[in-house]
Amino acid sequence: MVHGSPGAARAHEWGSSGKVIECVSPIDGRVLGVVPETSPSELPEVIARAQVAQRAWGALSFRERKQRLYALRAAVARRANELTDAICATTGKVRQEGIGEVFNVCDILSHYARNARRFIGDRRVPLRYLKHKQCTRSY
Repeated sequence: MVHGSPGAARAHEWGSSGKVIECVSPIDGRVLGVVPETSPSELPEVIARAQVAQRAWGALSFRERKQRLYALRAAVARRANELTDAICATTGKVRQEGIGEVFNVCDILSHYARNARRFIGDRRVPLRYLKHKQCTRSY
């Protein structure tokens, strides 16, 4: 999105088509940065990499996931001003709204870190008419 952002380097690993998408300011129309366009032929590779990352995340314990979500929240909080600047530049929002978006992300990360076990942990499912059977939902 913005030149020099950490994601920009990783994005260039995909966009080999040479085409780019411009990120334009809604305030004054100037180009804020460019990102490479991912071609349809690159999608299988992108999907395969996402599946590998998902398996690695799924192999983590609840405690490890919680630690990583809290670490991400801390990183977002540390870069709150930079992220707010990017939000305001790319959406036209005023600063108060932009920082609110950043705080919302921090709140959401905290929520999922605190409740991960409840959301995806094994849970017994009541079988109303089959009291002699047991059913457990697992992810």
